[in-house]
Amino acid sequence: MWRESQPVVTCIAMAGARSTGKSLYLAVLRGQLELWVTTQHRSHLRAHGDTDRIFDERYRRPLYQQRQMLTSTATIQDDETAQRPLIFSFKEQGGRTRALVLRDVAGEDLEDLASRSHRLEFLRRADGIVALLDPYKVESIREMLRGAYDASGEPGGDGIKVIEQLLDFLSQHREGRHTRVPFAVALSKVDALQELRKVAGTRLSLAMARAGSPLRRDPSMRSPAIDRDDVDLLDAEVRSFITFVDGPGLPNLLREHAERHRFFAVSALGGRPRGDAVPDAGIAPFRVLDPLKWILEEDT
Repeated sequence: MWRESQPVVTCIAMAGARSTGKSLYLAVLRGQLELWVTTQHRSHLRAHGDTDRIFDERYRRPLYQQRQMLTSTATIQDDETAQRPLIFSFKEQGGRTRALVLRDVAGEDLEDLASRSHRLEFLRRADGIVALLDPYKVESIREMLRGAYDASGEPGGDGIKVIEQLLDFLSQHREGRHTRVPFAVALSKVDALQELRKVAGTRLSLAMARAGSPLRRDPSMRSPAIDRDDVDLLDAEVRSFITFVDGPGLPNLLREHAERHRFFAVSALGGRPRGDAVPDAGIAPFRVLDPLKWILEEDT
């Protein structure tokens, strides 16, 4: 597949409950990845195998041509071919070839992990996991956004519970055991949190209005490597936000079960969809590269 005998191969799984936006994130990620590889690595992102066909059918046509939101990923029980990975490669700035394998895991499979674990063993062998957490599914955040957004009709289970089950699976159900798989928890649809600065009377409206907040700026395209200072600041901001609105349960869970983890905040669309269609203003991704860049640096 690759002319060079030993590229660095990094396999990343997209995880999270239903309706967290995993497929949408993956669809937008490719475009951002292509731009980043071109501008920062002075290279070209190559697709391998059936990647272009799969991406066109599953992501590009519905989102970019038909301007429609994506349907949920088929479960591994319903259609094993629906979860075939996307495979890319590019030359890093230093000349090394990086092969990148991205796999979208259906939320229903993760919500029913106990009965489907035998088909999800690949998660334990992944080089990194991006677990999306929908803020609309965290009751305390949803209460803050009441009146600004109504997500009551959206399907999907408890995102934090899915993360807990996934961490338990990765640690092979052993009490006190950590997983060494780099684990990125990314608040999805963070454009909703940015709306908090417009909701008068919320406890976090002033904090979200700070111009210097990492939740309001995106430097992810400016460098080939992760900016550690920026990532640490973003991690602290999101960790503090989650603790403030929902208590320390999730941060404690990650500290106890994931040896290497970070909090991130992403938005694939950059704004609210118009029903089942993309926003009128178009697609404006926010910080979608951060989790991937962090995992790539961890897998060196």
